[in-house]
Amino acid sequence: MGSLESSGAEVVTVDVHATKNLINSGHKYLDVRTVEEYQKGHVGADKILNIPYMFNTPAGRVKNPQFLSEVSSACNKEDQLIVGCQSGVRSLSATADLLSAGFKHVSNMGGGYLAWVENGFLVQKPDAELSGAEVVTVDVHATKDLINSGHKYLDVRTVEEYKKGHVGADKILNIPYMFNTPEGRVKNPQFLSEVSSVCNKEDQLIVGCQSGVRSLSATADLLSAGFKHVSNMGGGYLAWVENGFLVQKPHAEL
Repeated sequence: MGSLESSGAEVVTVDVHATKNLINSGHKYLDVRTVEEYQKGHVGADKILNIPYMFNTPAGRVKNPQFLSEVSSACNKEDQLIVGCQSGVRSLSATADLLSAGFKHVSNMGGGYLAWVENGFLVQKPDAELSGAEVVTVDVHATKDLINSGHKYLDVRTVEEYKKGHVGADKILNIPYMFNTPEGRVKNPQFLSEVSSVCNKEDQLIVGCQSGVRSLSATADLLSAGFKHVSNMGGGYLAWVENGFLVQKPHAEL
């Protein structure tokens, strides 16, 4: 075990063997890699979240400005968390940030996913790949063009997130893929039936969320359910805003 002092928060680093035992004992595993890395394979864990700590941009990696708020919406500060990335670098910084923000039981997984794989531990792939449904991810520039050409935009964030601002689109729907509860985020059991009640399976849909994580899973579920023309918006609403594209608020707030 090692530690790092950052903003007064002592980061405890545990190796992959200890991580495996902690996961088996009920700890949540927080994967802070990009969605693209996560898609290629992740630590095998029943309680796993993918919330990127950084995003890839043409100018290099930039920190996700909503990281702490996204974790806070999915976890409470008493949760027992193990934070991991590809090699243990990003997760070290992410763990320090979480401790500084008041999360009490957070450890960093030393060596990251690479060490996990090297030790031959269980690796899983997202439902998107396990289901045989190939998810196509398009960037926000392509999304903007598709929206302008008539595609529907399906915002799968929570109602609370949607109210704060959403992608500017004439054809837009807000159907949450997950709900926030005191125990963390839980999947909306009526998601597919709710989408099916307002869309048909031939509709051209772009699915987006806050950062591109929930929308990836939602897109996979829709494809598996028989929706034929569905794409995921990479980077989510954060990337849309970062590019200065049109943002709207629901009429209730205008």
